[in-house]
Amino acid sequence: MIGMTHSAPSSSAAHPRLVHCFIVRLPSCAWIAGLRPVALCAGFPATLLLRPPYLAGNPCRRPMPRASLRQMLQPGDVIVRVMVNGVPLYFDVEGAELVPDGGSLRKKPTLLLLHGGPGFDHASFKPAFSGLSADAQVIYLDHRGQGRSGGNDPATWTLAHWADDVKGFCDALGIEKPFVLGNSFGGFVAMEYMRRHPGHAAGIILSSTAARMQLDLIVKAFARRGGPAIGQAAADFWSDIKADKVLPYAAQVMPYYTVKAPMDGPGRARSIMRPEVLEHFSGPGGEMWGMDFRDSLGRAASPVLVLCGDQDPITPWECSEEIIGLLPKETSQLHRFPHCGHGTFRDDPDGTFALIRQFMGVGEAVSGAAMPINAPV
Repeated sequence: MIGMTHSAPSSSAAHPRLVHCFIVRLPSCAWIAGLRPVALCAGFPATLLLRPPYLAGNPCRRPMPRASLRQMLQPGDVIVRVMVNGVPLYFDVEGAELVPDGGSLRKKPTLLLLHGGPGFDHASFKPAFSGLSADAQVIYLDHRGQGRSGGNDPATWTLAHWADDVKGFCDALGIEKPFVLGNSFGGFVAMEYMRRHPGHAAGIILSSTAARMQLDLIVKAFARRGGPAIGQAAADFWSDIKADKVLPYAAQVMPYYTVKAPMDGPGRARSIMRPEVLEHFSGPGGEMWGMDFRDSLGRAASPVLVLCGDQDPITPWECSEEIIGLLPKETSQLHRFPHCGHGTFRDDPDGTFALIRQFMGVGEAVSGAAMPINAPV
């Protein structure tokens, strides 16, 4: 997938403001070249909608107001990228929003997935989260500066920008009251989004994340999992993160992130890696070491489900215990999975997805699955 930027000519009655368009490679067709800029009403984000059959000279080009964009989609349609806060963000969708239910159409909840890293992409969620697409419309999003999204200015690689992108992305596509799941670094973004846009989400799922990063806690957890040598390797990496250290660290230390399943297995191999983003955010002096959500968690205006594994070395279970102790008691719950590591959907997908379905109101009650609300672990 590549992008083409066209300068916007002066608007006229006959020609609305012309903005970005993109060329997309799909499995069923060759490069679609020669597409003119998509004509949109001024002020709306640019999105290219491609509709089969992909006939030369017959691309779908028509105004797409943000509130009606998703209603215009038909089976086989492909949205390529959407402009959010001046940056083209890549996303993918599994599952319909509206499904037949007797004589009417029933709206399923929207589950928006925020991947970890930073410097990785949404591939780590696939194919595991496909299993939820029968119950929810699952949306995979690549954060700005990562994966297939644009945004190469390091000055915008901040939690504030990433969190505002979540809200802007939903506004652009007319998504109302999503369930937002943030895993690891994605959980940092979800907590910042929760702080900056209270009540926007129907619910927040904080998966294997932390309200603040504590290096001593991380090193101890890695030593518990892999012994002193792995603990030292983790200390060496996290105390001085550099882009050229990422691959050696991934080979030596990341196998200890999970217990039963390899850390993403082929999913990580399929990921587009941007280690410079990790160095910027998590290196010495990076925002990660100064972030602290403890003061804002008590003001959470959406229900929150916290998930953690008892063998997670990078966001140890103590981090989730701290989070749940600060969230509103009436609307928050914690589940600590035994014999699971980082991202419980990897080691226990069935248990994790059952809880997520229940949290979204589309699954049966999971007897005894959740820890008592705000209880110590």
